Parts: sequence; structure tokens; C-alpha cells
Amino acid sequence: RLCTAEGKREARVRIFTLTGRYQLAVDAALELGDVELAKANADAAQDDADLRKRLWLKIAKHAIAEEGDVRQAIAFIEESEVVKIEDILPFFPDFTLIDDFKDSICKSLEDYHRHIEDLTRGMEEATKSSELIRRDMAELRGRFGFVRAGQRCGFCRGPAMATSLYLFPCNHTFHATCLFQWVTRNYLSEGDAARARQLQ
Repeated sequence: RLCTAEGKREARVRIFTLTGRYQLAVDAALELGDVELAKANADAAQDDADLRKRLWLKIAKHAIAEEGDVRQAIAFIEESEVVKIEDILPFFPDFTLIDDFKDSICKSLEDYHRHIEDLTRGMEEATKSSELIRRDMAELRGRFGFVRAGQRCGFCRGPAMATSLYLFPCNHTFHATCLFQWVTRNYLSEGDAARARQLQ
């Protein structure tokens, strides 16, 4: 309030920036007509991707609505790395030449095409993996093994058949609890091990 009363509008922006109030800082910078200062404050919100995007969109809207500068708004797409052409299209006037942003539209379409190709590849790999798992499960249904009366747990050396156990194709046997403890101790973080114990 003091900065506003004294006409120190730039100082007001700096105070908002220093206190992490980036939205107010961007608003104040745009009131000054200082787009570069507004952009610097939008980029300062590195820890909050949603806020950063909203701030860049606010600057783009200001450039189009207040200054009528479509080309500058398009340039923000490259600068911000969080704003895409489809985000700022609603801000354009009804009669805007497509030449001003056709390159950005083409680039956006190419990015979507690449993303769809990546998703398609991922789905194909997942389908192949599920087929292999189904095949392995079908083969395992017909497999069996024998546990000898004197066979012991590979960890605690107690009688294997004293409790529920796992029999591996190599004929090693492990109590279910012993195997669980060994896996959680050696391969899981404390947090993951605690979650695994809850699910057990």
C-alpha cells in the first residue's frame, strides 16, 4: 500500500517477487506495461508448473487484448516452454491471419503426432508383454514339483513344510514369510517395505 501511495510501482513489483507472490507481481508488472518484468516473474514460479502456465497465459492474453500483438504472443510459446498454441488460440481476435501462427500450429500438430506414436508403441509393447505373461502362466499350470519330507527353508533352515512355502524350479524352497522378509530387506526402501507389509 505504501508503494502504491508513494507511486513506487516498480518497487511494489519487486516486493511481490521477493515474497514469492508471483501472481500479484505479474499483475503489477503488466499494469506498468513492463512485459519483460512480467515474464521474469512468471518464470520465477519454477516450483509450481500450473501457476507458471497460468501466469504466462495471462501475459499472452495481455499482449493480444491490450497491445494487439499476436506475433509477440506466439513468441511466448517458444520462451515459456509451458504454453502451447492451443492454449492461446481463444485469446485471438475473430479475424486473425493464420499466417501469423501457422508454423506454431504445424509444430503443435507434429508434437501431438509424435506423442500418439509413442503411446501406440507403448501399447504394442504392453500387449506383447501381456501375451508373454499369459503364455508363461499357461505353461506353469501344467508344472509341478515335489517337496521332500526333510527339505528345509533356504533362509531359516527350518522344516520346509512347517508353514506356507515357495518351491522354485531349481527345487529350492523358502518359507513365504522368510522370502518376504528377505526381499523387503534387500530390495525395497523403508517406505516401500512398509507399504508391502500393509498389503501382505
